Amino acid sequence: MIIGDHVWIGYRAILTKGCKICNNSIIAVGAVCNRSLNKAQSDGCVIGGNPAKVIARDKNWTRNRKDGEK
Repeated sequence: MIIGDHVWIGYRAILTKGCKICNNSIIAVGAVCNRSLNKAQSDGCVIGGNPAKVIARDKNWTRNRKDGEK
């Protein structure tokens, strides 16, 4: 299993053996991700469902920090 940087994984999501999650992706609550998802996704995807599929692509999200935060 490979999980990229800056990934959010929802409560009770299931990631099976061989699953790859790209950078900046979001896995929805209760999603069941398997190996067949690997070819369909790219950076910045929103993934959900059972079995999981790509719901949205090319999402870019950042966190605005307050002054003094690290």
